[in-house]
Amino acid sequence: MPMVDIKIGNLLSETLEAIVNPAHPSLLAGSGLCGQIHRAAGPQLERLARLLGPLEFGQALLTPGYRLPQPWVVHAAPPKWQRETSQEWLLLLETFAAAVHCAGEHGLTSLAFPAMGIGVNRFPQELAASAAAQGIRLALRHYPALQVRLVVATDDIHRTYIQAFQQEGLLGTT
Repeated sequence: MPMVDIKIGNLLSETLEAIVNPAHPSLLAGSGLCGQIHRAAGPQLERLARLLGPLEFGQALLTPGYRLPQPWVVHAAPPKWQRETSQEWLLLLETFAAAVHCAGEHGLTSLAFPAMGIGVNRFPQELAASAAAQGIRLALRHYPALQVRLVVATDDIHRTYIQAFQQEGLLGTT
C-alpha cells in the first residue's frame, strides 16, 4: 500500500513535482491559498486559467507552474460546505481522488496537497481529513508509485490528518 507523508509547512515551498491548487471553479485567482498560488506563479497562470475554466467540482486539470518552484500545478475545485450533506463530502473525496488521477495520468512522480476544504470552503476539519484520506487511498490504487504529501498549516490540522490517514493505513513519515 502506498504511503502518504503529512507535514506542517508551506505548500509553495515544497520541492515535489506538482502542488494541488484548491481552485475556484472559474479557475481564476481567488482568496486564500488559490490566490497565493496564482500570485506566486505569475500572470501567465491567470491568462491560461481564463482559457481553461470553468472546472466542475470534483474534477482536476494540470497546468505549468510558471514562476512556482514546482513545474506543475494540479487544479482541483473542492465544494463549499454549506449544509450537512453527504453529497458535499463525496464531492470533496472525488476532488482529492481527481487530483491524484490527474497527476498519475500525466506521468508525474510526486504531488503535494494542501488541506483542501477547511479554509474558505468551511468543511469541518475531521470531515475534510476523512475525505482526503479516502479519496487519496482510492486513487493511489491506480498510481502506487506516486509520492503524495499533505502540507498543513497548524499542529491541530496535522493531528487531525494524521489520525484520518492512520485509519486508512496510508501514513508514511510525518
